[in-house]
Amino acid sequence: MTSAAFSPTLGRWVALGMLENGRARVGEIVSIAGEHGTFEARIAEPGAFDPKGERVHG
Repeated sequence: MTSAAFSPTLGRWVALGMLENGRARVGEIVSIAGEHGTFEARIAEPGAFDPKGERVHG
């Protein structure tokens, strides 16, 4: 995981990172261990919030 932040739009935390064979693992739940504990995360499609780019392009 390279970064994480709370998303007011989604109402939950989101994170970015690199994952081996990530596209084949969409939907999988993974554990992320860090200095503040261990968390579970679901692997999402790239651009899962706005897959068609409608929010970006109007």
